[in-house]
Amino acid sequence: MRTVKHKRRGGTTWCVGLDVHEIPDIMDLPVPAYNSRERNRLQAGWTGKQFEEDKYGTGKKSFYLGDLRSLKALANMHHKGWAKGAEEAEKLADGLIDKVSQPLGIRRRVRYGDDGDEFDKERLINGHLDTCWRSSVRQIAVATPIINIAVGWGGNAQLSHSQLFWSGASALALVKVLENAGYQTSLTAVCANDMHSDERAMALCCQVKQAGEYLRPDAVASIICHSATFRVYMFALWLSGPYRVPNGLGHCCEVNKLIPHAVDAGVMDAPQVLLPDAYTEEAARKSIQNALLELQAANLAALPEVADSWKS
Repeated sequence: MRTVKHKRRGGTTWCVGLDVHEIPDIMDLPVPAYNSRERNRLQAGWTGKQFEEDKYGTGKKSFYLGDLRSLKALANMHHKGWAKGAEEAEKLADGLIDKVSQPLGIRRRVRYGDDGDEFDKERLINGHLDTCWRSSVRQIAVATPIINIAVGWGGNAQLSHSQLFWSGASALALVKVLENAGYQTSLTAVCANDMHSDERAMALCCQVKQAGEYLRPDAVASIICHSATFRVYMFALWLSGPYRVPNGLGHCCEVNKLIPHAVDAGVMDAPQVLLPDAYTEEAARKSIQNALLELQAANLAALPEVADSWKS
């Protein structure tokens, strides 16, 4: 886990970079005295009423922390994965996988002939009189580009368990679509809290998947799609930080406000794709479609030869 207090104009941002496997260790982090009272209040809730009560009078116990009823159940979900959530998220990818073009790029290929840019003496000695000259040509070839994806993680207290599901679901579905098309993807979930203040903020960045790593949808879903993961582990991480967390645990803000601070602090890579917050299935689908359109437009602009080949 990497922590940096990033100085910026008008204040500081506490930037944290952690690997997904470090999430369980958050519960063992020391809590400063100025946040101990709030941590004790949350701890009591995590082990009792908060997992059971209908916090906002909706008549649904699953409103706040989903279908879990204990910290043990939460840990067990992380170990086994959340298959139900992954299945629901992957439905967003239906009909999109076949529409994403295979990633292409421009590579230089060496060719030998009776004319070229450089004379090869060894080929002459070996008797290849007609292929003594070497040249390189640009050719369209299948590429395996790496796409860094970032998505907002969590949300404010009025958002339900089902609403918090869709931002993570859009990221999981986009990763599946791109990897099936031949891309490599990395995925970072970013929890941004502006603390109701212009002077202090927190950017917590979790590397959910690295490029080249096998995608396990149920494991990813258990981290970024289930509200309990955010509302237990990220709350605990907030309270272990260098700031006095206000009553109500601050305020989740748009991630694009704090991602530049996290990138400058070195706790995450700059994303090529930043998925906006999505709290409905419709918003999640639109987010994925817009991301795919932007990626294709960027590829065509960077590689005009590829663009011409696709047009033909």
